[in-house]
Amino acid sequence: AGWRLLLSGPGWLGRRAPRLRAVQRGPAAQFALRQLPDGLRLSDCLLLVDAQHMVRRPHRDAMRGVYVQASPSRCEPYCARFDAAWQESSDCLPATTLGL
Repeated sequence: AGWRLLLSGPGWLGRRAPRLRAVQRGPAAQFALRQLPDGLRLSDCLLLVDAQHMVRRPHRDAMRGVYVQASPSRCEPYCARFDAAWQESSDCLPATTLGL
């Protein structure tokens, strides 16, 4: 399935992350980028989650985050929230200028 990355605004990533953009253009790109719609904002500034593990930083000014290891029951609500936001988001920053 690969990695999925949701962005509130792709401008900074497009200008300041040339290595990530190079990986995205590579033949074995394993991630997709989408932009959250203006009306939808997640409360977390960072959320990395899969079915068993999670890293979460609630606010960008907060120094502390949360790490969950091997706990599907604690990760499930965040997976569901991420999936719902993914469905409402749109593609952004295509791998090439033509989007191919």
